[in-house]
Amino acid sequence: MTILLPIDLTDPSRELTAVAEAIKQHKAFGGELHLLTVVPEFNNKLFQVLYADNVGEQAVEHVKKLLEKFCQKYLPAEITYQTHIETGIVYKEILQKAKQINANLIVITASRPELADYLMGPNTGKVVRHSQCSVLVVRQDD
Repeated sequence: MTILLPIDLTDPSRELTAVAEAIKQHKAFGGELHLLTVVPEFNNKLFQVLYADNVGEQAVEHVKKLLEKFCQKYLPAEITYQTHIETGIVYKEILQKAKQINANLIVITASRPELADYLMGPNTGKVVRHSQCSVLVVRQDD
């Protein structure tokens, strides 16, 4: 079984329930575990004017380090996994990566019903609606 686990590093503690579920599925069925973090695109002209030309590359490198630290901290040593950093629109990158790796399952954290989610649109809902594989939506432990 190939499992895709999207990770939002802006609030890593929210992802722990999904991580635990992905590990449980991985141990039960074997296969591959892929962790994905999506960095927003920095092609906006304002970013180009205000920041260095390589701000996008710097962000990707920073996120890569954060994701590795996250994996070292929260994944058991016996779990083998692959990490992926993509740049773009979150739900589109999740769906594209799932298709690319032939995922059988996406384990994703439920969206928080906060104002920001209503303004930007919940990525979880879009992944559920458009995914070609099964999606397990995990609610965060409160």
